[in-house]
Amino acid sequence: GGSTLMNIALIYNSLAEYDKALEYFNKAAASAGSLNDKMFNANLWSNMASTYDYLEKTEASRSYYDKAGKLYEELGNKAGQASNLLNIAVVYLYTGQYEYAWDKLFDAERLYLVLGDKFNLSLLCYQLAYLFSNAEDALFREKGLSPSQRQQLVFNRIYKGLDYAKQAASLSRKGDGLM
Repeated sequence: GGSTLMNIALIYNSLAEYDKALEYFNKAAASAGSLNDKMFNANLWSNMASTYDYLEKTEASRSYYDKAGKLYEELGNKAGQASNLLNIAVVYLYTGQYEYAWDKLFDAERLYLVLGDKFNLSLLCYQLAYLFSNAEDALFREKGLSPSQRQQLVFNRIYKGLDYAKQAASLSRKGDGLM
């Protein structure tokens, strides 16, 4: 079924055989029963978006992230929403579209804080540090910040990310029975 085809696509993704991955993602999308399964489709579209991102097909990537995001929101899946927002923000960041990345990152941060997801908060902090390092001065002013605060914001996010990573590692060890 669709899940098996999506798993095959994910294996091809991990092997960096992206065209083959897309072939199997499309087969999964067309498989019987998949059309009405919103969670399956949200995950499928999110995975397809990542594959298009690897292929540097930015428009297709954003389009699939947008489709997945709408379904995650409709389903009330905050973890899916947050992950999707972070992923699309990264696409915007690395194509220099900082103004779009800004709101997506802060929306993802709000969701990860609600979820208490320290691991992904740590990853997000590093993306915010990248944003603060590279965004134009005009964007800082538009957001009510002084560009002179840039370095302070960068260091703040790096240290906050490190703290979240340490908390996530501690929680992981406790969950694994190592502490």
